[in-house]
Amino acid sequence: METNQFEQIIKESIEVSLNDFYHEKVVPLEKEIIELGGKLPIASEDIKFKLFQYRPLDPFLESKKIIHHWENEHSDYFKFFKSLFEECFKRSWICIVPPYNYEETLDYWMWVFGCKEKLNFILKKGDKEVVKAIKWKGRKNLCVYLINRLTEDEYITIGYSDEAIKNHFLPSSSTSTIANIKLKLKHNKPSKASEVDDVFDSLLKG
Repeated sequence: METNQFEQIIKESIEVSLNDFYHEKVVPLEKEIIELGGKLPIASEDIKFKLFQYRPLDPFLESKKIIHHWENEHSDYFKFFKSLFEECFKRSWICIVPPYNYEETLDYWMWVFGCKEKLNFILKKGDKEVVKAIKWKGRKNLCVYLINRLTEDEYITIGYSDEAIKNHFLPSSSTSTIANIKLKLKHNKPSKASEVDDVFDSLLKG
């Protein structure tokens, strides 16, 4: 086979694969964006999303008993994060952001911590900005302390923890502010840290 023929076959194969990918992956997403009131980019525009997802670890030693324990609704990992959401909501540390409802906010929370494979998001009408489902209403240092405890106790891990905290919970704070809070936490717990510790204790005992 001549080189030119081989290159043409490769080129056609790539084009077919890209076309299949577009129709199987991109088109459904475009339809969903339109249904949610968003708009598709024009040729010179790009839609860029920067959403971090924490990687689940195995704090309850379930990996040998339950395949994909982090996504199994009967696993201790899944039940822990669902209950943690409920406790945070009950204490008004987090609130629901319209147009999301309670269940959609819970699904977003569970996705953040690896318990959901699919994330449904909403775009602001006529804009390209994603509406985040969770808003942290409690003290900022308690939010950072909560995530710190989850990482230090090896429930979750992520390479860009400060950015993830800003991304999901404290969008109005800078990553440098979050980093400074984390630095202070190395020497002293926040004044209300016992409230977070009590939540962990009650969930682990239950």
